[in-house]
Amino acid sequence: MFRFSPTATAVNGQTIVSYLWEQIDITDVRVILDNEDQPNSSFSAPYVSATTTLKFRLTVTDDLNGTSSDTTSVTINADPDAPKIHVTFPTPGANYNPSSNDNKIAIFGKAQTKAGSSLSKITVIAITENGSTSPVNAVISGNNWRASDFSIPADISSITFNVVAEDSLERISEAYLRLGTSETKRALLFPNSRTPKGLLWDEEEKILWLLHSGFFTDSVRLEPINPRSGAVGDSILTQPLATHTMIFNKDQSEFIVSGGVWSETAKLHSVQKSDGLITVISGDERGNGEELGIASAGLSLASGENHIYVGENNTNGFSGIMRIDISTGNREVLLESEDRESPGYAIADIAYNELNGEVIIIYNNYIESSIHSWNPDTKILKKINKTDTKLINKGKIIIFGEDVFAISAGTNLIKINLSTGLVSPISNNLIRTGGFDKLFTYSASDQLFYIISRTEIDDELGHVISVVDELSGHVIDLVGQ
Repeated sequence: MFRFSPTATAVNGQTIVSYLWEQIDITDVRVILDNEDQPNSSFSAPYVSATTTLKFRLTVTDDLNGTSSDTTSVTINADPDAPKIHVTFPTPGANYNPSSNDNKIAIFGKAQTKAGSSLSKITVIAITENGSTSPVNAVISGNNWRASDFSIPADISSITFNVVAEDSLERISEAYLRLGTSETKRALLFPNSRTPKGLLWDEEEKILWLLHSGFFTDSVRLEPINPRSGAVGDSILTQPLATHTMIFNKDQSEFIVSGGVWSETAKLHSVQKSDGLITVISGDERGNGEELGIASAGLSLASGENHIYVGENNTNGFSGIMRIDISTGNREVLLESEDRESPGYAIADIAYNELNGEVIIIYNNYIESSIHSWNPDTKILKKINKTDTKLINKGKIIIFGEDVFAISAGTNLIKINLSTGLVSPISNNLIRTGGFDKLFTYSASDQLFYIISRTEIDDELGHVISVVDELSGHVIDLVGQ
């Protein structure tokens, strides 16, 4: 227990009538002040995973309503042997809309313990202006922990989660995480005048990469985004670049970017992640074969074949699927649309299935889309999703293992199993504006989706990134900086 012992004296014969203690630091560590309206307020010192300095302000008021304030700081030292807590979801400082998540949220992460001990207990408490909730015991599996469907009180402006970890030797640490809880607090990452082209999760560096542009090629930016704070870094591009979409190469050391402008044929470029160096993979100066389009219906890497599959949906040119040899730049047409009944007609996006060498296709349809698998060798096209399911899509798909992820009707994140065709909902809480063609990416290690949507905040159109927990379907929005 820490107790304040201030000295306050009224002047000119006045009398002090009130005291108010407030915590004013910007750390995530929140304490509950006892008797905050008394001179000798106190609080229970929290268990912290890193040495933390808290700042407090005392304001006194006299009988003529005159006020005076002063501040003081308290340093809380960490136990070096206590568990180290990491909260994976939700991210600190994010915005959470309780009503669109049925007033529930999952909170999960990891806890690292010292040798000779193991994680024995995790409890989570929510602190709001209405008080504190009862502790919720998290489910622990190894060093992973999760508290699912944590109830969130209604009509609050913010919420602070207090996570307490205890190891088998009864050493304790705490972590704090604060969220805004507003339908309008989201911050626009960039204005509506810019168009998002690609969004990728970097598994090695644990960051997002966003490709976006204005009207001209010299306005294109490829920027890192901190997935915890929403902070946007500097663009790595070293020269103007025509862009439409992008994917990673096999080891995520390069971006593969497609695009073209009216005055020249399209190209497929490689952009080095380390220094932004740009080279041509395929185009009019490298490789032979059919003229390359902008990959209007997607790019997908076949890492085992050293090939890139390109989808096109071009009413004035080639529509279908092309395969590019990365080593030579040569282009081979595999599937070409001849009419509306052709399997190459109206493709929205493609994804190469490394497990069986087939190409997964989703078609562009505002009424009802379907997921198909197409074999480049046999030319056989087969529908995957069951006939009693209805998808509405004109955007992107992601393949991971035996599952395909897609966004239906712009608001529903779904999973389709390639073996059974079963369609399972993940979340129905996506932002309801911005059309059907939302870009999204997936962190397999954290089981989180990052989705960029166009929306309106305070009468301004722009783009925001939402984060979706795969297991619960709960959604938060990165606030950005």
